Amino acid sequence: MTAMAITAGASGAIAVEPWASRELPIKDGLAVWLDGAAQAAGRQRRGDIVLRDGDPLEHWLDSSGRQRNLVQAVEAKRPRVRLDGELAMVRFDGRGSHLALDGLNSDLPAATLFMVAAPFRNEGGFSGMLSMHATDQPDFVSGMNIDQGPFLSEKFEVVNVEGAGFGGINNLLKSGGPFLQHRRLCVTNCRTRGGRAVDGW
Repeated sequence: MTAMAITAGASGAIAVEPWASRELPIKDGLAVWLDGAAQAAGRQRRGDIVLRDGDPLEHWLDSSGRQRNLVQAVEAKRPRVRLDGELAMVRFDGRGSHLALDGLNSDLPAATLFMVAAPFRNEGGFSGMLSMHATDQPDFVSGMNIDQGPFLSEKFEVVNVEGAGFGGINNLLKSGGPFLQHRRLCVTNCRTRGGRAVDGW
């Protein structure tokens, strides 16, 4: 994954981090902003160790100014940083590596999520890209999840978005394509309308 941003009409005027990219056109209402390319500048500002290609990522710094940094305390479950010139990505192995933010205690009755990712396989079983949920409750009941559905596929052809009131499994991808290609995804969630996903814009 290269970047992800969630806008949710978040209350309060919060300035984005000084090391954040200036290229994001909409900054009002940012709930969280994860930018792979901004990690080096953010870590340098904090005095953290400089990341090298292939390093495990213990925490993914939030650029939104809300300090909602994602973390992984268990080294074996950390994703790895991929650096290619000015392009920076976070590579999840699909076998359990993940980052998390616990104890947020926040309700997102309406939210829009933007994601840039390059899925590299789909072995079925709801291979996930994102999960948000209340403590001790499934994401498809209390929050929202984005995955590739229940079945194995040979290309990127399913974006299944489920959550409270969404109505079950549904492929919302407009057009698919080969794995290992960067895709821009936009998902809009509103309690009164259910979920809606758009591939690109």
